[in-house]
Amino acid sequence: MLGERVEAALRDAGLSVQTIVLPGDDIVADEASLVHVLMRAAVADTCYLAVGSGTITDIARFASHRTRNRFISLPTAPSMDGYATTNNTLTLGGFKLSTTAHSPEAIFCDIETLAAAPRPMIAAGLGDTLAKFTSVNDLRLGRLLWTSDGMMRSASAWRRWRKQPSGAPMRSRGGCGRRRLSHPGVD
Repeated sequence: MLGERVEAALRDAGLSVQTIVLPGDDIVADEASLVHVLMRAAVADTCYLAVGSGTITDIARFASHRTRNRFISLPTAPSMDGYATTNNTLTLGGFKLSTTAHSPEAIFCDIETLAAAPRPMIAAGLGDTLAKFTSVNDLRLGRLLWTSDGMMRSASAWRRWRKQPSGAPMRSRGGCGRRRLSHPGVD
């Protein structure tokens, strides 16, 4: 396994290594996993190594951020494109939440390990990557088409918006009262 190979290489290089293995087969980035890691991690200046998929990376990202330490990601499956992000997806109080932390100092990928991942995880990673091309633009389009309260913007508001300089706020003159319409990227 990749984790064992990395641990052996670090020990052979004379580095101190503390291994934390999360119990169970179905790991969740929840309070129990976070406390498990935080209670076992060194208190001193350290660098977390996230050897695993997205869930393990989210746990290491959160723990390293909260302890003001660095972390390095060693993905074991190309199941998503979030290894380099600053975002975490955690399950807190039974609800999925996105939190902000920090990105890894480095990402090291072992091609043989990634290629040996289960096919559904590889397919999920491809789908996640392909979806980014449309989802970002879908979000922008949604912000243009819909107001914050779910009302669709009028055609006359669109015509006025197109005449505005980039970033200039607009006011709706339609029957919905005076409502601020924003240029994309300006909330």
